[in-house]
Amino acid sequence: MAYDLIARVAALAAINSIRGSSIDLFVNIGTHTFDTAVTAITTGGCSVTGIGAATYVADSVATATLAAANPNLCKKSQDGRYWRLIANNGGITVDQAGALGDPTGTGLVNDHAAIQAALNYAAALGIRTVVFPQRNYAVWNPVRTSTFWNTAATDGIGMVIPALTTGDIVLQGTGGHSRIAFYNIDGQAFQSHYQAIAADGNPWRGHGLYIVSPSVDPGKDYRPSVTLENIWLDGGTTANGNLNWANPVTDVPNGWDVSHKGILVQPDLFSGDLVLRNTRVTGFRGELVYSSNMRDSRLILEGRVELGETNGQVLNPAGGGIFCPGYVVAWNCNTFFEGWCGMGNLRGEFHNVLTSSSSLTGGVVDATGSGIGYKPQRLTETPFTNQASYFELDIQITSPQQTVNIGSFLRGRIIAIDTTVAVAAHDVAGPFQLGVIDSDLEIISVCDKGNLQTALALTGGSTAGQKQIRNCRYRLSLKRTRDAITAGFQIIDAVVYSGSIGEDVAVEQSSGPSKRGSATGAVLPDYYPVFRNNTFQRPSDYSTVGQNVVANPAIIPRGDFMAVLGGTATNSTTTVTLPTAGIVDGHELTLYNGTGPTGYWNFAIDRSGGGAKLPARRIVAPDAAIQLRFDGVYAIWREAAAPPPLSAAAIVSVPAVTTNGVSAVQTLTVPGAEVGMSVRVIAQSDLGAAAEICQMRVSAANTVSFRIRDLSGSGVGAATTAFLAVCQWERTP
Repeated sequence: MAYDLIARVAALAAINSIRGSSIDLFVNIGTHTFDTAVTAITTGGCSVTGIGAATYVADSVATATLAAANPNLCKKSQDGRYWRLIANNGGITVDQAGALGDPTGTGLVNDHAAIQAALNYAAALGIRTVVFPQRNYAVWNPVRTSTFWNTAATDGIGMVIPALTTGDIVLQGTGGHSRIAFYNIDGQAFQSHYQAIAADGNPWRGHGLYIVSPSVDPGKDYRPSVTLENIWLDGGTTANGNLNWANPVTDVPNGWDVSHKGILVQPDLFSGDLVLRNTRVTGFRGELVYSSNMRDSRLILEGRVELGETNGQVLNPAGGGIFCPGYVVAWNCNTFFEGWCGMGNLRGEFHNVLTSSSSLTGGVVDATGSGIGYKPQRLTETPFTNQASYFELDIQITSPQQTVNIGSFLRGRIIAIDTTVAVAAHDVAGPFQLGVIDSDLEIISVCDKGNLQTALALTGGSTAGQKQIRNCRYRLSLKRTRDAITAGFQIIDAVVYSGSIGEDVAVEQSSGPSKRGSATGAVLPDYYPVFRNNTFQRPSDYSTVGQNVVANPAIIPRGDFMAVLGGTATNSTTTVTLPTAGIVDGHELTLYNGTGPTGYWNFAIDRSGGGAKLPARRIVAPDAAIQLRFDGVYAIWREAAAPPPLSAAAIVSVPAVTTNGVSAVQTLTVPGAEVGMSVRVIAQSDLGAAAEICQMRVSAANTVSFRIRDLSGSGVGAATTAFLAVCQWERTP
């Protein structure tokens, strides 16, 4: 702070000085002598005329110590005085520190030393802005002498911002973006070149920007922030889908290079906010943005932020919050997100995510020391103690045939193109070991370039009683693009669920086409997800996910629609039962007889008992269905829509009926008909006004009998007529 005050006073004095002078280049100041009354000089450049013109002052801050630490920005003239660069409108340029720029954009000019000198000088003197006035700069990352896993070391890195103690700092580009391209120590592209660390033999590329965090907490209200504005950090590599990273020698060259992050905030210390404003970060084999893991520090994304080409993550907030008043556009990455979001929001689109390793959760980083990643945890710091830490999403993800994992405390909207959204808890490993709670999301699942097996996957724990997904609500909207429709691509399952799931997990108000409504894996029925108010379109293929109730007559609810199958059983009816434990009020379930018309096989639900309370015993014939809704108050299933009655048609040769007489008993076969059902028999052609059908009943299993009565007093002639018999239970005990 003292440096900052002295610098400001000295700058004011220089502006108001009585006498000034000028020279050609600042590097030549050692050959000049100035009158003692001269307190400020101007130059035509730093080392090249026209590049880095500036004003310098001789004041109490300009000392031999400052010159030793910043030789490009503070030098001694021939008369023995020291002259230092002063800020113009609060900023200096890297050109004033000796940067020449890279006009051809080919990396031939290495500006590493000059850019680092400008950053060091600004941090030391509390200068707020470091400007990159040209469109292209090249940085050859320096030699790494520290070992590979020494994450606190700053050597071998392209640009380092020292720990700030005197205020915020802004790295400001010119025009659309000032591109800073990073290269190997020899100027070769990082795509296939890297150095070998002498200390341990490991390969090393080096991060683009490393932000040193203060080691002493200055108080969260005073932590300095770092802002990149109109800057493009270009690491020079492309993504290839290789996630390997643990062994540097074998994994780093072509995999996830954790030595090659775009922006790295030194973790586990007292960092401030990181602001990206109209900024690009591309072409690094590690994380593109690894921000602070302090819960009261923020990653702030303003304007249009572009992030692409990485074998690591696009964003890793590491536990700090994200605020996104702008819009993120990202592409070609192994992982679009990893970590806790804290409180805040994220808006943007993530194209061509190459793996299924993305994990996104609200809540805050676990501060209990358990070491369990992604533990769903509320806020703990004053004044927000024990408050829910919701994170708002409005994002689009395209990840062909891959999965994105979502966790707790999320709300908002996800557009997932050719991508499965997974709510997946894990027993001992994986991102959500302790479950997923309190999320409320709209998921728009789009089928475009291929079949999508599952739109939403809900996976609980493998042990009954874990109940690892709890109090979550999801609304699905399934869509197919015109290209998908033309190619015949479709979403196979709207929802797949399995494992130990807890209370109040709902899939509701959902719609759209899928080949099947839902499917189940290994079901542990602590609680079933509740399906209600859904209108999925299901064109075909129920049988592949149906339940054989001859083998297991206890229904296991599969979403809101499931096929009930008889296996190889024919010419029979199987009575099924319905579960009442673990079912949530309002669950809607349609049971469809998917056996088909070969022979006959029906399933039935008794009027009372077996988990249901119906108006009558219901028998469901092939290709028919019954709709049920669970009444949570009484813990029973009630009928929402009855199945159609059993029916069958046949041609019967009815003999002549004598005057005022009654024919012999005629019969029709109605598969599944039971004695005691109510019956209607309808002639498919006119019997005449003087004849009626009477004595209709189910006389034996599967058999309807009836007679023809003459009402005319003149008899009824013999005829061959088609009859339709309709049977159902009106009421059963």
